[in-house]
Amino acid sequence: MKRADRAGAARAGAQRGSSGRAGSDAAAKQLAAEQLAAGIDAVEAAAEFGGLVEAPGHYTAGAVECIDALQAMAEVVAHIDHCTQTAVAYLWRWRRKDGARDLAKAQWYVKRALVLALELERVAAASDDLFPGLG
Repeated sequence: MKRADRAGAARAGAQRGSSGRAGSDAAAKQLAAEQLAAGIDAVEAAAEFGGLVEAPGHYTAGAVECIDALQAMAEVVAHIDHCTQTAVAYLWRWRRKDGARDLAKAQWYVKRALVLALELERVAAASDDLFPGLG
């Protein structure tokens, strides 16, 4: 069965079994588990069941997402540190709180830190400046 077919079948099954918020959370977890078992990337799987990792609505005010506002308030290295610390927090608690969803959130923060660090290194190499903390 193709990936899209597996995801569609899992989604249909999850929707049939959901009732209210608790049911939708259970259905979302079931869908994510089935997608992960099918080899789909954790962040993609989490995003498919309601954007719980990628730009969740409860972290957006108007057109500004909270993480973007935090980044604008800090130096780049400080924001990379924030993303790293947040990823560690999700990794620390994943077995005791939200399971695979927390692992997906940790992965999202690591990816964000990686993109920022690579951009910082590219800028540093282009300008021959040394940035603190990038040894």
